[in-house]
Amino acid sequence: MLPARPTPIPPAWWDETLPAALADAIDALPGERYHAIVVDEGQDFARGWLDTLDFLLRSPGEDVLWVFHDPGQALYRGDVVRQARPRADRAHENWRNPASVAALAGRFYRGGEEITAFREGGVRHRVIEAPPGLMPETSCARSSMR
Repeated sequence: MLPARPTPIPPAWWDETLPAALADAIDALPGERYHAIVVDEGQDFARGWLDTLDFLLRSPGEDVLWVFHDPGQALYRGDVVRQARPRADRAHENWRNPASVAALAGRFYRGGEEITAFREGGVRHRVIEAPPGLMPETSCARSSMR
């Protein structure tokens, strides 16, 4: 179903070509349907992807399609998950990072809700400043996480 992968890959490859190939695969394989689909980092997906996923469900009104997303992490495009899945629940708890890291990251969050950190303890974060455009050495970045 996929055309040859271009080099370099243009944005249209992700936003138009691949969702169209998924739609073609759905039509070509009518027996390949699922009761549950889980998508992570949904803010990175164009609307065409999200709209097409419903066609992979056996019973769209009864089966599960969960899309986890964080509008505050929408780096490639505006987050369209709420438009595509208007009844989606919001989860604004941070279960991944220690409280100090969640608080530091929360300073840059623009999602609207207050972020709550649930992971207590852990190593306190350390900020290492670098001049603009300079990446710290990998070993330095790793040592700051220990």
